[in-house]
Amino acid sequence: MSLSDKVIARFKAEFPGASNAGLLRLGQIIEQCEREGAPKSKRPCLMPDAEWIKSLEGEPALAGVDVRKEIGKAQFWCKQRNKKATRKFLVNWLNNAPRELTVQMDGQSSKETVSIDPYREPPFWRDVAAGLYGGTDYFTGRAWNDVSLDYRKAICNQLLVTSK
Repeated sequence: MSLSDKVIARFKAEFPGASNAGLLRLGQIIEQCEREGAPKSKRPCLMPDAEWIKSLEGEPALAGVDVRKEIGKAQFWCKQRNKKATRKFLVNWLNNAPRELTVQMDGQSSKETVSIDPYREPPFWRDVAAGLYGGTDYFTGRAWNDVSLDYRKAICNQLLVTSK
């Protein structure tokens, strides 16, 4: 039995002469008040924030991202713009965050912080392209922006895979 049914039954008992239309309207008002007071979230938060952040730090898709630093930057950004830093917003922010990659070439290791973005030229992309596509002349003499977007995306993905 819902709250509105309970209130209507009690109201009928206390005011037996009340009209059915009045009782129906009373039920509608109670249901509206229940909806307004209900939490806005459609599903409950499944894990506490600290546990959620720790799970993000172990996420392979976020390899090379300083999760806590980026969440701090996102929260500051939201605060400056009077926005709410929801989990969905934070995940989107993290997916676009710069990543630190360790690339090894000829026995030397180099740490580079790069944004994995097919529109920005990553370091060592020619070496990765040669490994992916063999001895093709397609990349010889071409600037990063002259390489097809599909190739650029594949090279960026390979950079992420080799950085783990």
